[in-house]
Amino acid sequence: MYYTFDWRQYSSPVLYPTYPVYGHPAAPTGTVYPGVPAPFAWPGTPTAQQVLSAVEPVVRHGIFEGIEEGQPFVHVVRQVAAIAYLMGMGMPYLQAVRMVESWEVDEKFPGFERENK
Repeated sequence: MYYTFDWRQYSSPVLYPTYPVYGHPAAPTGTVYPGVPAPFAWPGTPTAQQVLSAVEPVVRHGIFEGIEEGQPFVHVVRQVAAIAYLMGMGMPYLQAVRMVESWEVDEKFPGFERENK
C-alpha cells in the first residue's frame, strides 16, 4: 500500500505577507508602497545608537591596544571580538576585559597566535 502526500493542502496562496511600509529615505514623507514586504525586526530590537553606544568602550579598548601598545592587528581583533561576545552574553564590560586579558600568555592567545620567528 502506498500513501500519497499532497503539498498543496499545506501551502499558502501568498508566500510572503505584504504590508504597506515606508519606502526609500529620499521619498517624500508619508509615501507608502503597498505590496512591499514589511522589514523584519525582532520585538525589542535595539536601535543603532544603542548598539554602537554599548560597544564603544570595546572599540576604544581595541584602538588603545593597537595604537598605544602596538599589538598586532589580528590579536586586537580577536580580543575585541571576544570581549564583545562576552558582553553579548550578558557580562559587564570590565569583567569581560579582565576575563579576556586573563586568557593571554605573553600577550598572545595560546593556540591561536604563533610566536614571531
